[in-house]
Amino acid sequence: MHHLACFIPGMLALGSATAINGTLGGDHASRDMATAQGLMRTCFETARVQPTKLAPDCVDFWNPDGVDDFKVCENNGNQFYFLRPEISESLYVMHQLSGNETYREWAWELFQGIEKNCKAGAAFGVYPDVREAGLEPEDCMESFFLAETLKYLYLMFSDQKEITLTSHVYNTEAHPVPVVTG
Repeated sequence: MHHLACFIPGMLALGSATAINGTLGGDHASRDMATAQGLMRTCFETARVQPTKLAPDCVDFWNPDGVDDFKVCENNGNQFYFLRPEISESLYVMHQLSGNETYREWAWELFQGIEKNCKAGAAFGVYPDVREAGLEPEDCMESFFLAETLKYLYLMFSDQKEITLTSHVYNTEAHPVPVVTG
């Protein structure tokens, strides 16, 4: 499973929350929310089980030695944490829709891992191997880290509630766009 797939819990939760008396309502909405909750936990655990508390770019669930639940994929580059936003985005959506404080706690743990391991001078950098604590982050910060990853984490903890999932939609770069009705 690639880290990029961790947008799916938020997507399923949004679909479940908006399925009102339609063909996708009822049992499908409940099923989709349960799936979103399970996938959210899976995505978070890919980070939690690492010594750095950072999620690798890819994990395998099948492990022939039966020791680890998540094993970082062996392909080159999969051990990196690229400052991606998908987990923080889904945590934000799950918290907004459910009010479950567990998602805030997980977001705080995620932020602490980023703060501890990815801070590089005046910015943040890609972490080279999530399985090994104490490495230096690379001198490379993608724009989506500020535009999405940190924005979702900020919104998760912000006391201001002018931007919510009922008042705004987010484009692919996490820019909130007001919902226009009527």
